[in-house]
Amino acid sequence: MRCLLDVNVLVALTFPTHAFHDRTQKWFRLEKRRPWASCALTQGGYLRSAVHMIGKSHEAIAEALEMLEGNCLNSDHEFWPVEASLLDLGPRNRRRLIGVGQVTDMQLLVMAYERKALLVTFDKGMRELARGTRFEDSVFVL
Repeated sequence: MRCLLDVNVLVALTFPTHAFHDRTQKWFRLEKRRPWASCALTQGGYLRSAVHMIGKSHEAIAEALEMLEGNCLNSDHEFWPVEASLLDLGPRNRRRLIGVGQVTDMQLLVMAYERKALLVTFDKGMRELARGTRFEDSVFVL
């Protein structure tokens, strides 16, 4: 099953100083092949986080882009265009959106669900957002 990696997982994979780097590396390497995906939302979030960690400069942006590009050139990676529309959410799922941070979370959940994939995150709130919905089996919290 392909895994859509949340921003926090992408950052943890590439930064040895990240608190969850070792845990993420161990999980990622449990299988010889770990098919994974990113999208414009996760790539943009990764770049913002990486630049913040590296040093908030033009050079930091170039370095973060190189790191992202290097990882995305991996043969197990697949880029997904963001096609999931939150306007398709029914009233029950719309009521679950109680904060602005959950807008992107829900969009990632929808993407993973529609592609029969697994959204991998550290965010336990993502599991709560998906609980009792059709997205429940589409999220994995490391």
